[in-house]
Amino acid sequence: MKPMAYATKSDFEGEKSALASLSLPPPNCARWNVHRKAEVVKAVLSGVLSLEQACQRYALSLEEFLSWRLLVKCNETAGRGSRRLRIVAQHREHGASQA
Repeated sequence: MKPMAYATKSDFEGEKSALASLSLPPPNCARWNVHRKAEVVKAVLSGVLSLEQACQRYALSLEEFLSWRLLVKCNETAGRGSRRLRIVAQHREHGASQA
């Protein structure tokens, strides 16, 4: 699978249609999952959308956006931890099978 490239601010100057090419959820999104929230958070953190634009586009309060940011950070941290545990477990299995 090809890695997703995030657009920069300059990609959106004067082009409203450019937002459609990004993997951002539609403004009228009714079902929010962690992946969709993460896309909005990443767009803001990378500068593609300003915080004000994101809040306006998705009818978010500042508190709601900040809770999304915390959720995304927690999920990324949990993901790294579980990956680390898998690597340690694989290493132990590999070491035990050679003993």
